Amino acid sequence: IGGILYMFEEVSITNWEPELTFRTFVCTVVGVMITKGLFNLAGDDVHKLLIYSQTDASSAQWDWLDVPLIVGLAASVGLLAALMTRIFAHVWNFRRWMAQRLHKAQPWARIAEVFLCVVVIALIHGCVPAVAGCSTYSDKGRHLLADAAWEE
Repeated sequence: IGGILYMFEEVSITNWEPELTFRTFVCTVVGVMITKGLFNLAGDDVHKLLIYSQTDASSAQWDWLDVPLIVGLAASVGLLAALMTRIFAHVWNFRRWMAQRLHKAQPWARIAEVFLCVVVIALIHGCVPAVAGCSTYSDKGRHLLADAAWEE
């Protein structure tokens, strides 16, 4: 659902209001909570709808005590999505303004824009490993995979 919402936001940045992203996200969260409540009333679990599942369908993945955290997370992600949409709209307007100013220099201005974008992305990809650092491979999680395979 999140991927579909993001796709709509990206595809229609000029027609999709930032507030609509937040409303859509909140409605999605409310729909999930209502579905969970209906499954609880029926005594079933949402995992009964899965065709292939590696876990037991009777073990719930979350409980109602987790709802405030989920709602808070949903609200903050929705606000960040609205902020990102506004930033994208400003960048889009700036690009349109620059294209109008540089209309005599086309297509070289667009080629320069693509080149600048590639340079920025390459610098980010090159600098992130220097900032974050790499960790050594750990064998700690292998026993969990072996235990899960053993239970099947």
